[in-house]
Amino acid sequence: MALDSIKSMLGVVPQWMKYPLLFMPFELICGKAYRDTLRTIEKYSVLNESQKKEFFDERLVLRLNDAINFVPFYRSFARDNGFSRITSPEEIKKFPIISKSELLTGLDLFVDERLRGRYFAASTGGTTGKQTKLYISNECFSKEWAYVNSLLASHGIDPNSKRISLRGVSGIQSGELIGYNYIYKELLLSPFKLSESSVLNNIKQLIDFKAKWIHGYPSSVSSFARILKNLGLRIPNIRGVLLVSETLYADQRLLIEEVFGSNIVSFYGMSERAVFATMARDGTFDVDCTYGCMENVDGEAVCTGFINRATSLLRYRTGDLIESAPSDLFVTKVKKFNGRWGREYLTGRSGCQITMTALNTHSVELDNLDSYQFVQSEIGIVNLNVKSKNKLTSSELEKISSIFQSKVGNELEFVCQQVDEILLTSRGKHVFIVNNIQI
Repeated sequence: MALDSIKSMLGVVPQWMKYPLLFMPFELICGKAYRDTLRTIEKYSVLNESQKKEFFDERLVLRLNDAINFVPFYRSFARDNGFSRITSPEEIKKFPIISKSELLTGLDLFVDERLRGRYFAASTGGTTGKQTKLYISNECFSKEWAYVNSLLASHGIDPNSKRISLRGVSGIQSGELIGYNYIYKELLLSPFKLSESSVLNNIKQLIDFKAKWIHGYPSSVSSFARILKNLGLRIPNIRGVLLVSETLYADQRLLIEEVFGSNIVSFYGMSERAVFATMARDGTFDVDCTYGCMENVDGEAVCTGFINRATSLLRYRTGDLIESAPSDLFVTKVKKFNGRWGREYLTGRSGCQITMTALNTHSVELDNLDSYQFVQSEIGIVNLNVKSKNKLTSSELEKISSIFQSKVGNELEFVCQQVDEILLTSRGKHVFIVNNIQI
């Protein structure tokens, strides 16, 4: 059974019945797709360089031919441009570079026909200011966790050990600091409820959980570290920290290392599952060539993913600028990523910083908007400006507000209003968050 199916089933199961999942290994929970992916990763890791190239070449050529044969968009493109079969990796250049705009207007054209009905809807944000819907294959989560857990194991962290997670509030009751997700063996901490008093009041639960590692956004983990430091407290036996979804800044790294140790693990990935690049100690990134491949096109990361067939993306513009080592065709080492969301954040009533990562969500109501933007000039109050070709009713605006309200609890009050235009930067780019608070 796929991991996403298990998660759906567990949504209606009482909490006490989920407790045994703490002791069930990922190899069992995530199923065959997870185990097969782990074997692929392990097999690739012991190959010499020429064998690795041969392995990658075969994988990419197969991916390109599958797209021609089973994905409507690429089948039509290949037919219109006079080719029907790929024999070498270099022929990837025959394919067009695509972006979110193609997904917005023709998502179903990118579905591998062999996977019809075996996927679910998800979404990603991005630089366009409009939510982008995509499909994720049922086995994709299991494959993704194979890559993440393999990375953790390479850093001496047991993926089956318990963790503390700071990645939003899903699974945490409103107003509470702590929740549990036993399928991932994690104690959940709400980034929005982090304060010295809340941590002090719950420190016994944090310690008694006996977590061995921490998983979260750099902004949230560094806030947690700062609170523990100020209180003179420590969580014992932490072996490492996995940081995801945001850029890790030097000051955050120093604080996290001071409180939790120097074993920091991170990777660059995407909701679209088009690339997986692991961070080295020097801050550079190594692209995992079993997961997908990357090109540097005019300084932008353009990626072709292997693990998500539900939305088949070849030569996909990520919107992220990169500095990479010289390469003839594919990038294997990235010196630096310049992310899309940067260090933008909203300020909650308690003073917490709420990033776009925490606000990113999927809903039908947002699908119908052209774009939206958060503008803050007062702590705890945010203007949610939305642009739509249709006139929105007050109830529709309230519904849009409630979508984001549910993500942050009482930390923010959203005032939703329809506007004719969304603010752009001086370079004409959309930003999700405009913070006008003077600090």
